[in-house]
Amino acid sequence: MFFGILLMVAGIGIVVRYPDTIKAVMKVESVGDVQSVTAGTGGKIVKVLVKPGGRVKKGDTLLLIADILQRNSGLLQRNNALLVPNLQNSRVFYNTIAQPGYVLKPGEVVAIIHSDNEQFFGLVRVPQGNIGKVRVGQMVLVRLNGNSAATSAPVRGTVSYIADEPVGGFFAVKVTLPPSGEIKGWMTGQAEIVTENVSLLSRIYKSIWKGL
Repeated sequence: MFFGILLMVAGIGIVVRYPDTIKAVMKVESVGDVQSVTAGTGGKIVKVLVKPGGRVKKGDTLLLIADILQRNSGLLQRNNALLVPNLQNSRVFYNTIAQPGYVLKPGEVVAIIHSDNEQFFGLVRVPQGNIGKVRVGQMVLVRLNGNSAATSAPVRGTVSYIADEPVGGFFAVKVTLPPSGEIKGWMTGQAEIVTENVSLLSRIYKSIWKGL
């Protein structure tokens, strides 16, 4: 019975994984075409023609505004309309209260246009004392801070780039994230870089060996 229990414990120790991780705060960044839509001289929203998250293309009208606006920051703003800038195959996300009656302030950022070629990744800063453990290709478990239930589950990313030099004692590490409509550019989260994924038995053995 004793040896049976011993074998069972050893088996559990081999199967159960006890990874060595480095924990750090992560910020979501993106690459790709992103443009903001600005309200120019401002005005009252008369009608919303594109809902949040709606697909748009160059020249589509987002909002009808009471006051005549002018060309500003490359945006075509004539005939009381706020139009989509030079981006094709995109989605619109509003930064303000996009409802009739709401008054836009001059220069207010109304919406952000995200093109389909936009890709999100995580930016983690690792202390230089731990950077020797980090390697390209290592798995990263990410817990994003967000309102969606889907973001409460860990997201599996991969270390894809490590900066050559530190800034203020920290190395910038890029984490490639899987494609997901739940990931947004404003999100932050907690990242765990799995530097060594060993069994529990191996971890116990190493601890005993170090103690000798």
